[in-house]
Amino acid sequence: MSFNLNETSKVSAQLYSLDGKEVQELMNEKVTNGDFNRPFDVSALPAGIYLMKLNVGDASVTQKIVKQ
Repeated sequence: MSFNLNETSKVSAQLYSLDGKEVQELMNEKVTNGDFNRPFDVSALPAGIYLMKLNVGDASVTQKIVKQ
């Protein structure tokens, strides 16, 4: 997961199954401004399609993740 922050912010990210159940919390912490790059481990999850929701302050983005 990579992104850039203009200011220090609380950042959380969760992985959801397509039926809306949270399957893994990827991060939940305060992050300082600048470039951010952190890999996350989904090796314990079965193959399939997941949704990653990234929350930064009041904004959120959802991205489809395909695990083969």
